[in-house]
Amino acid sequence: MNYALLKEVVSHVMANFGVIPSDFVDHKNTDSLMGPTYLLPEKIVFEEEGKPYTGMVWGCQFSMAQTEVKVILGECTTDPKFSEFAMVIQSKNTPAYGLYLCYNELSNHPLDSEPDLSVSLNGKDWMDCTTFLQATFLAAMEQVRDLQAPWNKCSDYKELHKMLLSFMNYHDNKNR
Repeated sequence: MNYALLKEVVSHVMANFGVIPSDFVDHKNTDSLMGPTYLLPEKIVFEEEGKPYTGMVWGCQFSMAQTEVKVILGECTTDPKFSEFAMVIQSKNTPAYGLYLCYNELSNHPLDSEPDLSVSLNGKDWMDCTTFLQATFLAAMEQVRDLQAPWNKCSDYKELHKMLLSFMNYHDNKNR
């Protein structure tokens, strides 16, 4: 797998949602998914090396090509020097895509960022995206940015929240 490309794809998508800084996104004209408007009451609770952590969860939804797209983001930071995020994106009646990134400005090595882009047909079983699926997903996310569809706070997101937890578990098990 080309981890340098994977890191760039995941970073690009997260930057489009205002999760991480970017030179190509004008944050003055682009909402950040991490804004108070999109904050959800749910939390993610996980354990790292025997220590419990709690992260905030944000969610938005928008319409694109006559379908509803939902996005949920969980903050998974365990070290204050490196922000970590897990994200799940799903259009209605399509596979869900899970993204993971440890935002690490101090390293140029892609594996330090733990990039992940996986797909699930049922929201429980995940598999790595091939380069073709990565490219297809990135093209769809570029359309989202170009169309500038207005975001609303996510409603009816319980299944997406379960998918986020499932994806985080998958990512954690894969990277042990």
